[in-house]
Amino acid sequence: LVTFAILTADCPCPGQSPIQSDSLNQSDAPIQSTTPIRSDEQVLFFTGLGIESSDRTNWKISIHGWVFEKESNSPTRKLLLSTMKRAVIESASNDSQNNDLSEALLERRLLAFLADNERRKTIAIQWGDRTVTATPSEADGPFFASFTADAKEIERLRRTDRIDFRAALSDKDHRDFRGQIVLMQPSAVLVISDIDDTIKVTEVRDKRAVLRNTFLRPFVAVEGMADRYRGWTENGAQILYLSASPWQLYPELQDRKSTRL
Repeated sequence: LVTFAILTADCPCPGQSPIQSDSLNQSDAPIQSTTPIRSDEQVLFFTGLGIESSDRTNWKISIHGWVFEKESNSPTRKLLLSTMKRAVIESASNDSQNNDLSEALLERRLLAFLADNERRKTIAIQWGDRTVTATPSEADGPFFASFTADAKEIERLRRTDRIDFRAALSDKDHRDFRGQIVLMQPSAVLVISDIDDTIKVTEVRDKRAVLRNTFLRPFVAVEGMADRYRGWTENGAQILYLSASPWQLYPELQDRKSTRL
C-alpha cells in the first residue's frame, strides 16, 4: 500500500509519506551530502509528514526519498523498454478506443520502472539551519529519515501547513532537489481518500482500460471531485491519499499539469 500526499488548498497534489522509526543522525556541521550524488544521479523526495505530539511541544518528522539514475540508452534497457511498450499496447488494445493513445506518454511513464536504483547512498538533508542524515538507500533506491523538531523550530520554518527542505549536495553541485513536509494538525478534520476512480479516472474493473488510463493517456480528473476536495481544505480539512498505485508513477501523479486535478 502506498500512502500519498496531503492536498493543498488550491489543488489536490498527491505525494508519498510513509512513517519510519527514528534512525538518523542530526548535526550542526556544514551542510553536505554524506555520499556524493553523481551528476547522472537524481534525488526525488516524496511528500513527508509532520505529526504534532499530544503535549504540543514537538513534532515527529518523517521524510522518504528515492535515489536513482535515469537509464534509457543502454542496449539492455532499450530492449526492455521496447518489449514493455509492445506488451502494454497489445494488452490495452481496443479498436474502438485507440484514437487517443500516446506512445510518447507510455515511454515516459515506463522509463521510471527501468531506472537504475542506487543503493547505499546516504543523503544529507538541509532542514532549516541544521543537517539531518537519512538511512542509507535500500537496494531499490528508497531512503528514510525520521526525527523530532521542537515547536519553536517548526513555527520558524513553517509556511502555513508546510515546510520546505532540500538535499544537501557538495559545493560544486548546483542542482536543487527539494522536498516538502505537510504538518498534520491534531484539531483538523482528516479525510482519507483513494485515488483511482475517486479523484482520477482509472476504470479499475476493466484491465485494458486500466492500462490505457495509466500508461497511454493523460490523467483525467473525476468530474467535480477537485472542487469538492478544495472546498473541504478551504474549510480546514486535511486530506490523506491511500493508493496501491506503483510509486514509480509518483512524479506523474504529483505533476499538476499532467494530472489536471
